[in-house]
Amino acid sequence: MSLRVRYFLLIGILHMLLAVAFYWILSDYSKWYFIGSEFVLLITLALSVSLFRNLIRPIELMKTGTNALVNKDFTVKYVETGATEMDQLIGVYNQMIDTLRVEQTKTVEQSYFLEKLIQASPIGIIILDFDGKISDINPTAAKVLEIELKAKGTMLAKQAHPLISQIIDLEYGQSKLLTQNGYEKYRCQVDRVIHKGFPRKFIIIADLTTEILESEKEAYGRVIRMMAHEVNNSMGAINSILHTVAEYGFEHDEADPELKDSLLLAADRNKSLAKFIDNFADIIRLPQPRKSNHELNMLILNASKPWEASAKHQNINFEYQLHVSDIVIEMDAAQIERVLSNALKNSIESIGKDGVVIIKSHTKPLGFTIMDNGPGLTKSAKDKMFTPFYSTKTSGQGIGLMLCREIIDNHGGRLELSTNKDDGLTRFVVLF
Repeated sequence: MSLRVRYFLLIGILHMLLAVAFYWILSDYSKWYFIGSEFVLLITLALSVSLFRNLIRPIELMKTGTNALVNKDFTVKYVETGATEMDQLIGVYNQMIDTLRVEQTKTVEQSYFLEKLIQASPIGIIILDFDGKISDINPTAAKVLEIELKAKGTMLAKQAHPLISQIIDLEYGQSKLLTQNGYEKYRCQVDRVIHKGFPRKFIIIADLTTEILESEKEAYGRVIRMMAHEVNNSMGAINSILHTVAEYGFEHDEADPELKDSLLLAADRNKSLAKFIDNFADIIRLPQPRKSNHELNMLILNASKPWEASAKHQNINFEYQLHVSDIVIEMDAAQIERVLSNALKNSIESIGKDGVVIIKSHTKPLGFTIMDNGPGLTKSAKDKMFTPFYSTKTSGQGIGLMLCREIIDNHGGRLELSTNKDDGLTRFVVLF
């Protein structure tokens, strides 16, 4: 039973009892007394109704205001009625609504600004819910982890990117430098934040690859320039002396011919040393690519034919899996041929004897892949493969992959090197 019904039921019973009482008491007196008593009852009834309206008005106000608060409608305000108690209540309510409206506007603006900031941030950001599902992800993180933006609501742990398993293992507040493809470096940090009113797992992924590569290049470039300067200056003078002695110091019959041959051999070793230094200098002298349209399949065939002939002597076969249609790419053909030659040389040296090299071109993704069935890469070798001057070969200089990486980076592409556990093939992948 509502308050309204109970109130009027009570007022009705009281007035009925008063009317009966007035009838019994005043019926023996003048009828005017009785009529006057009935007027009094009508007046008290009207006052009761008016009092009920005044009493019920704040309750109705509170009900309407509560509905507005539930619906987050902070535009509903009330006009003062002139009643002191009612106006005090209305004043408090209106002030509260104004405060809530301002706070709501501020919160919405901050949330919108934060959302835009996250989406536009050059740092990868991922927000997870309690179940480890992706609540929010910005384009940078999606690109790094190769996740589609529509993957929101899916489990991060179920994504296939190799970095994800390392990120999942990080504890709250932990920051760690993670490596991908041997040279891509990412600073990852995991923290807990309040997002949209709930605590969330907050993952930050900062791509440090460019900064680290530039620092490395500047460091080894300085060393190479110093080495080249000292070696070339010394080699020129030494070779001049050796040739002079070999030509004019052995004119007599008693001269030892073996000593002359040794001097000439030393001069040749000096030339080899100078060429060795020049190979290092190629890295810092590498020009920016002069791009033009070239057909990828034809470029692959031209670069691989010389190596195919030499590989036959080691019983290594070349297998071509070229795309059926022409693939035209804007690139520096000479530099890309250099990358192909280096990759084929490494595959042949890795196999040694009796093997196969598979050369594949593809459009999805755009690029080419060179595969071999050599012994493959160990984990430590893969992590250090693109480290300056690191080589798994006893006679290696550790500059071939560095040069390839530099060329592909300058083309705006991506270089990957890995050994697949399923088929045992080592893949050298270039994506444009």
